[in-house]
Amino acid sequence: MKKNTLGAVVIYARLGSSRLPRKAFIQIGDFKLIELIVNKLKVLEKKIPVKVFLATTTTTQDDELVTFVESLGIDVFRGDEDNVVERTLSFIRKTNYKYICRVNGDCPFVDLDLIIEGFNHITQDFEFITNIKNRTYPYGVAVEWFKSSFYQEFSVEVDEKEKEHVTMHLYRLIDKINYYGMEAEVNHSETSLTIDTVNDYNNIKRYFQNISKESQINLTYKKILKDDYTI
Repeated sequence: MKKNTLGAVVIYARLGSSRLPRKAFIQIGDFKLIELIVNKLKVLEKKIPVKVFLATTTTTQDDELVTFVESLGIDVFRGDEDNVVERTLSFIRKTNYKYICRVNGDCPFVDLDLIIEGFNHITQDFEFITNIKNRTYPYGVAVEWFKSSFYQEFSVEVDEKEKEHVTMHLYRLIDKINYYGMEAEVNHSETSLTIDTVNDYNNIKRYFQNISKESQINLTYKKILKDDYTI
């Protein structure tokens, strides 16, 4: 860990998705999906005291993903395939970062400004920052920060069905949590900008066509909404 690095921005991805297998490697413009997300997030390391990681599984099918992401200059943590809560806990124990930000590996419109805003809130004595509790941002533009010590404490209350999700249990227990909910000025919660199915992929990939590689990296959900695209 670099001196004064307080947080880890953790991308959760694997190649074994059932609905869209190997979606981390699907092509979005000039990039593989995971490559696009990594290129977006690496900028954060120059803006706030964080380091970007990939958290994937220990299964051999993810060896290819690990090799590729490491070639992009990103460190990789490997943990439990199905119990993502335990994967997160293992990451916390090994790295000892004070704050963790969860990023889904199927969200090409992950937003740096919102992550930075969330970081500024989590360092102000909150345990959990979320823009999902009262959703006003599009699906695929999620922000979740949590204190590592708080996450470890609340992990004992995880139900069996919640283990495959990083933060599902926190919403069930939200009344016990000192959290801050981020909300947008305009409600766009009916818009979906995540890639979970082939239809999602076909809808979203068109936004990255016929623009430069730099423009693809810098393309934000705000630009999509401003131009009033139909998702």
